[in-house]
Amino acid sequence: MSTLGKGALALAAAAFAIIGLAPAAGATAPATGTGGFAPAAPPVTISSRSAGGNSIVTQIQKFTDTGVLTGTETDTVTFTFHRDGTFNLRAEVAFTGTVAGRPGTLSQRFQGTGDTVSFQGHLETLTGTGALADLHGQGTFQGSATTGVGTYVFHYHFDS
Repeated sequence: MSTLGKGALALAAAAFAIIGLAPAAGATAPATGTGGFAPAAPPVTISSRSAGGNSIVTQIQKFTDTGVLTGTETDTVTFTFHRDGTFNLRAEVAFTGTVAGRPGTLSQRFQGTGDTVSFQGHLETLTGTGALADLHGQGTFQGSATTGVGTYVFHYHFDS
């Protein structure tokens, strides 16, 4: 390869690293894992109100997770139920367990939509502790609105 070609390649690699397309030095390769979740206890409603024809309900929900994320989570979920039977959800999640075998805790955020049959949405990892302190992850979830049981796909990597 010519000197000019090597220089262009080095410049391109530096540009990709700057804009975040290359993994950080010492980072693990991006990985994808799957799993499931199921309610571990009945939900506890902590608030309920009406606004603009919608019902807004906040609950504490506990789940057991299996798969690449294995452990328990406690979710503070706010649902906005609409007149047409659909709903939006937003949750702050406290997870304790392992991700790909590494132990720790995670703070995550979930957002989604649903109806009387099913729900789906996006999850994002905000922070972690223990061996999960350097985890970066996001994914999708879907499940049954009647049972609360569902599945997820999680894309992740560790900084070290």
